[in-house]
Amino acid sequence: MFNLKTISKLLLSLIFVSQGSFAAEAQVKKPDQPSLPTTIKNKLFSTKEEDRRSNLSCPYVFLIMNAMLRQHMLYDKFSSQLEKHTIEQYIKSIDPLKTYLLQSDVDLITKDLKSMEKWLGGQNCEPILTVQNILKERAAERRDFTKQYLGKEFKIDKTTSIQLDSEKRPFPKTKEELNEFNKKYLQFQVANFVASDMKLEEAKNNVIRRYERTVKRLEDQKEDEIYSNFLNAFAGSLDPHSNYLSADDLEDFNISMQLSLEGIGATLSNQDGYTVIEQLIAGGAAEASGQLESQDKIIAVAQGESNNFESVIDLPLREVVQKIRGKAGTKVRLNILRKSPDGMKNFKVTLSRRKINLEEEAAQISYIDKDINGKKRKFGILNLPSFYHDSSKKDGRSAYKDVKRLLKEAQDKKVDGLVLDLSSNGGGSLDDAVKLAGLFFKTGNVVKTQGRPDIPSDTLADSDPEVNYSGPLVVLTSRLSASASEIVAGALKDYKRAIIVGSDHTFGKGSVQQVLPLPRKLGAYKVTIGMFFVPGGNSTQHRGVDA
Repeated sequence: MFNLKTISKLLLSLIFVSQGSFAAEAQVKKPDQPSLPTTIKNKLFSTKEEDRRSNLSCPYVFLIMNAMLRQHMLYDKFSSQLEKHTIEQYIKSIDPLKTYLLQSDVDLITKDLKSMEKWLGGQNCEPILTVQNILKERAAERRDFTKQYLGKEFKIDKTTSIQLDSEKRPFPKTKEELNEFNKKYLQFQVANFVASDMKLEEAKNNVIRRYERTVKRLEDQKEDEIYSNFLNAFAGSLDPHSNYLSADDLEDFNISMQLSLEGIGATLSNQDGYTVIEQLIAGGAAEASGQLESQDKIIAVAQGESNNFESVIDLPLREVVQKIRGKAGTKVRLNILRKSPDGMKNFKVTLSRRKINLEEEAAQISYIDKDINGKKRKFGILNLPSFYHDSSKKDGRSAYKDVKRLLKEAQDKKVDGLVLDLSSNGGGSLDDAVKLAGLFFKTGNVVKTQGRPDIPSDTLADSDPEVNYSGPLVVLTSRLSASASEIVAGALKDYKRAIIVGSDHTFGKGSVQQVLPLPRKLGAYKVTIGMFFVPGGNSTQHRGVDA
């Protein structure tokens, strides 16, 4: 990775390079997507009372799968190959480490899930629920085996060796074979705790509780969560970037794009069944109260000022977050457990939820002064963590608008050069990427998208001749820079408008996804609709943008 001193020299070398103009123009238009069949649309958007469901239920599973197929760039109908990939993805999702299922279970699941177009089309989801029952049974067996193996006689065997990469070993054929692997895996888990200065008994108890929580989570899992996992497996069989978003996942996605949320303003984690406050967000209710600290444990939550507390110990983090989030102005009460020198302290806190702007995820600019050859030079470092865009409002906040404003500030400060830092930018809004690239040159194509053969390719361009920054420009990238970041970096490189520095190449994601919300709180699906090509005609898929 280049340091700022090196980047400053690169910028200096660009100061005396004249800026070219770009005449190529194209109209920006929204790509035509195949409309959903009337039967699917009528079912999903039905106004009949009996069809107004707020949870994902069996009849919707196949409808959503078909909706994704209608818009995916490669697959337009169900096939035996797609069915095979879906089954493989589903088995991998429920037992990724091969620590629960036997090969006979895998064979049975594969057999039961076959011909899924027939049974799903008939609104029958029993095969999916059967898989869940098999998993629950195996998880209970592993819990019981763990308790027995980690008994009083247990000792850490330092000679134990284990192959953790599940891709390099098959599913065990017998329970004896599975037990032998689990012994090694339990040795590994306990040893990890002991290596962090934990006593052996405490380490054993922590591992046992993990298996107990897994069983409880599976037992408490609702049908809509099970169907959601299955839809995700189906989406993953289409390509790595398509997926189904539950209502909760969609909420998280919108927060990341809008850079705002309504809640208490704290990042949380799950540690051994407890919900732990990791960080207080500046401007949030938690920080403003002055009563909460990092590492406080939330053990119960109550809504308003009079409702009873509900224990959240051993609840999935997602459910705890649901209980804590809420509309700005409403109150939430937390029962807190805090470790202190005098022992554990228990107290309650009442917070008024606030709207929080996640400024740390927004575009920011800083300035450095460098003495180069006896002359003082000022450089701007413009950091853009993502291409966010709040489409919920007519004039919502966006990466494009924020960067445009910051470029005006940089011009007013008469910077001698600018670094656009995309090194941690994983992508986001395609529209913002196109507009943002256009801030640095007159007019020209930015990206071409190509979807299914029956859909014409589409060229997205900057048609605004205004140049918001015409000075020396360096784009800082890394292997984390993906998707929309690669569009901007690729366009600026092809037009010779910027020098690309950083890792040898960017991530290499050259596909475009569309997020399509579903009615009645069914969430949304994100589906790959095409590939994109930068102005030089290259795809960034796999190869990325070279530095």
